[in-house]
Amino acid sequence: ALEVFGEVQSIVESYDEENKRLRSMLRTVIGPEIKLHMIDASPYVKATTSTSEQPEEPKSSFEFQLSQPGEKSPKEE
Repeated sequence: ALEVFGEVQSIVESYDEENKRLRSMLRTVIGPEIKLHMIDASPYVKATTSTSEQPEEPKSSFEFQLSQPGEKSPKEE
């Protein structure tokens, strides 16, 4: 009788462990916990404020030269 009781007890314990494992999986599927990690936003904030405080001027030194409509060089044939 003690051997049978020992076997039944080990079977119940294994079922209990399996039940705990399945409950854990079910909790994960039904209500997943999403954990977001905080990042250090200071490098991004500093970069944004420095560009907004000092607006860039166009750095183009290219100058347009407009010619008069009547001034054309003669074509050589």
